[in-house]
Amino acid sequence: MSALQPATVHETAVLEGEIILGKGVHIGSFCHIVGPVIIGDMTTVGSHSVVSGPIEIGCRNTVQSHCVLGSHPESRGASVNGNITIGDDNIFCDRSVITHGTLTLGTSVGDRNYFLTGSHVSHDCRIADDVTMAHNTVLGGHVTVHKGATFGIGTTVHQHSTIGAYSMLGMGSVVTRDVPPFALVAGNPASFRRWNTHQFGKFNMESDPSGDDYDKFVALFNHDSHRKQLVPWRENP
Repeated sequence: MSALQPATVHETAVLEGEIILGKGVHIGSFCHIVGPVIIGDMTTVGSHSVVSGPIEIGCRNTVQSHCVLGSHPESRGASVNGNITIGDDNIFCDRSVITHGTLTLGTSVGDRNYFLTGSHVSHDCRIADDVTMAHNTVLGGHVTVHKGATFGIGTTVHQHSTIGAYSMLGMGSVVTRDVPPFALVAGNPASFRRWNTHQFGKFNMESDPSGDDYDKFVALFNHDSHRKQLVPWRENP
């Protein structure tokens, strides 16, 4: 196995401040990197992208052109607080945006996530692993997304919502409440349609989820009541 090559930076890219680039990193043309920034081995940053610290990006990530990783939090009067942390093997397609946090925990992205063109992750969001966000998905601030969730094209999620593991949000959904794990929701406002049976096979599940928590979650999700009455999904992302 050949050794990893040193990082390469296109001559038109601009790097400012404290920046650490791992082996095999490539910074494309007309990029702007503002430290403090750490970029792990074999990560590529496409042309015209902006990476603004404090941010730590793991290994083997693909950042396509015109992405912004580290924009200022879009909250009136807010200042940057905490780091953005991004794991390994993520793909950020053209014009994806990850926003800085306003709280100490900052904004975090796990491993093997796929952000399609125009995905927007607002301040203080926490995204687990294996999440897929289709084109023009928008997450409000402080949204928590658990492992394996899938967002259809043009999905919008209200701030402070929790999206359960292996759930699916149909295209164009406007999600104003927490989504239970394995649920398929759709519409404006989004409502529970059925269980995401496509995911059941991964866990040898032969029937729909059951139990008091699930029953309460489904009933409350479809009821015109205040979102804070929902049963929380307690597993950490």
